[in-house]
Amino acid sequence: HVTNDGHLLIYNFEPANIGTYTCSATTPTKQLSNSIELQVDDIFHNVKSSFSYQIYSSRSDYHAGGHLFIECISSDPSITKLWIRKEENSIKNITETYLFIDKISQKDIALYECLSSDEHNQSSINFNITRSNLRSHTFPFDNISNVHIEFLSSMNQMKLGGNILIKCSSSDNTPVRWSLQREIDGIIINDSYLNIPKFSTNHFDYYYCVNKNVQRLLVLSPSLFESAKEFNSRKQNAVKYNRSSIQIINGKHIGDNITLICRIGQDIPQGKVVWSNIPQHRKNFYVRGPRLEFRPFTLEHHNQYKCLIKSKQSNEILRTLTFFSNEILRTLTFNTYSNIYEQTDRKPKLNLTIDTSHLVDDGELRIICSTDNSNEYHQWRFDDQMPRSKNHYELSIDNYTSIMIIPDFDFDVDTGKYECSTSNIFGITVSSINIDRQSIKSQEQQEQQQEQQQQEQQQQEQQEQQQQYEE
Repeated sequence: HVTNDGHLLIYNFEPANIGTYTCSATTPTKQLSNSIELQVDDIFHNVKSSFSYQIYSSRSDYHAGGHLFIECISSDPSITKLWIRKEENSIKNITETYLFIDKISQKDIALYECLSSDEHNQSSINFNITRSNLRSHTFPFDNISNVHIEFLSSMNQMKLGGNILIKCSSSDNTPVRWSLQREIDGIIINDSYLNIPKFSTNHFDYYYCVNKNVQRLLVLSPSLFESAKEFNSRKQNAVKYNRSSIQIINGKHIGDNITLICRIGQDIPQGKVVWSNIPQHRKNFYVRGPRLEFRPFTLEHHNQYKCLIKSKQSNEILRTLTFFSNEILRTLTFNTYSNIYEQTDRKPKLNLTIDTSHLVDDGELRIICSTDNSNEYHQWRFDDQMPRSKNHYELSIDNYTSIMIIPDFDFDVDTGKYECSTSNIFGITVSSINIDRQSIKSQEQQEQQQEQQQQEQQQQEQQEQQQQYEE
């Protein structure tokens, strides 16, 4: 590419670009020219090849029992690359270029290193699989680069006709954008997301994710898809389930990152998974083929989810018939209320007290609900129903306390059970108190005792001050 101001730009410099370049200019009086020769030694000594990685499995796949698919990438395709595994007493050569670990378990916890070398340069990049980053779904490479490319679609979609969804992000949350070398049909770019709904051979190309000062390269190549196909077949041959079921992985408590997987077993020859009864508002919630992912699972996600296993007809004629294509072979249900639990120690704490100080003068009884949770939403109930319309409650300034005010308190109609509840992402806490003549009398006695103690303390302080003054 030649610019108007005389610059010559060569993108993706390769050996074919080595040679002599001449710049010519014509003036009214003479013609000028000058040449520069780019040689092999110049290139190798002055341009160091870049060395990086790309993870093709999704973050949700990185857990105990899941899988990891990584490529070791060099800007110079001629450089030899080798993955090795380091343990305390041994170093093992594993594979070249692509590293695939299936059914990650304790035996896979180790240091993995990719080595690359040629006659001029030696480079390496490594990562650790640890119990900690497996539990948190934290990719071991997350801190190496400021720009991250993450595959949101499963490896099963890495095929011709597959639906590829990729997200780009930056560690410092600066804006990112996708850049292509040419116009390609069938690609949807939405801010940081790159979606290829129906992948074809025309989509094998270079894709760049760019933020203000870093450019990250993604290469979708035939060799990548061939490797993914091989690994997918290896997975399918290795994992066979007797019966179709819904499996929960990664966590079992509110606040955890939880994934539900609808698995088709040997009891159904073939079929496709369709989830139903799923939330319309998908906050922290993702549907990815047979997987429902909650990041994290909150109270609003509680539901009875249904997995419909539908027939998968190969005959084109049957495919056009609604009756056949929508035939439901099996319906599986998963009730989160009975399978996902609250974390009691992380729920908000509540305390209910009665305030009778306004009862004699104003006729108001007050019930104070104090919580350690900063949620402004406090729900009040009276005898398991909404409080009567004359009652109201107000929040104090710090939002940690709400006060139920009962004007014109009447023992005949206002006594009963009062409940205050609040929630956070880990669960709901409910506290109740019974209001009757005995509880109010007891509270009045306590307040009188407190008032008497305060008066006695004030008198004692006054006596001490008087004594100090006389001395």
